Amino acid sequence: MAEAAVRVPGRGDEPSAAADRDDAILTVSGLELRFGGVHALAGTDLDVRRGSITALIGPNGAGKTTLFNAVTGFYRAERGVVLFDGQPVLGRPPHAIARLGMARTFQLTKTLAAMPVLDNMMLAAPDQPGERLANVVLHPRRWRAREDVVRARALALLDTFDLRDQAYAYAGTLSGGQRKLLELARVLMLEPRLILLDEPMAGINPALAQRLLEHIHALREREHVTFFFIEHDMDVVMGQSDRVVVMSQGEVIADGTPERVSRDARVIDAYLGSVEDDR
Repeated sequence: MAEAAVRVPGRGDEPSAAADRDDAILTVSGLELRFGGVHALAGTDLDVRRGSITALIGPNGAGKTTLFNAVTGFYRAERGVVLFDGQPVLGRPPHAIARLGMARTFQLTKTLAAMPVLDNMMLAAPDQPGERLANVVLHPRRWRAREDVVRARALALLDTFDLRDQAYAYAGTLSGGQRKLLELARVLMLEPRLILLDEPMAGINPALAQRLLEHIHALREREHVTFFFIEHDMDVVMGQSDRVVVMSQGEVIADGTPERVSRDARVIDAYLGSVEDDR
């Protein structure tokens, strides 16, 4: 994909390690996870700065998606510390972590294909009294009022992502790019402070990719959402992120601005060299 028009201002500033940790919304320390004899995460350490757009790159099998799964509660790490906004989250189930304000999308979209787009959105909203039978019977006004609020927010988000016309269509009829937009819109129903995106540009056309990038930057600027994303498209990584973290064999081997990381010999040997060869 050609380099997108959206650019990140002020990316050249390289913060100190101390300032970085003080302003971290996500801190991962000494995270370890094995699958049989394979060390998928081998004492992984990293920080994600509040308000940043941070890319996570590395060769296939480096442990990137495994890290996302461990941080968000889908995998249980054997040891280590994960702090979200200063609060320990390791060992908590995924829904509890999402309700704290850390949400994610998946490499393969997880939309409910046989349900309308609007229902996909509304299901993601927390604190719905209508989910309990007792409230439906005993407090009908309360759950209807909350459902009206949830529906209004869902429709407003679908408007923002240009999906309002598909609100009553089945999610399975959307294109791959539209499903990516739907996933991002749906996690916003949780009002998250940190969103983890697993290969958001994979399998979508350049026009929808550009729209997705514009939404990411707008959400960062307007709602102060922090983004941490896995991506293999180097034009997107180098052109859109404030900071790049590089993993190889379950460990972080580099961390810094895109310019700095692109000149790191370890990164070139482990990953960027093979990317350039493929091109």
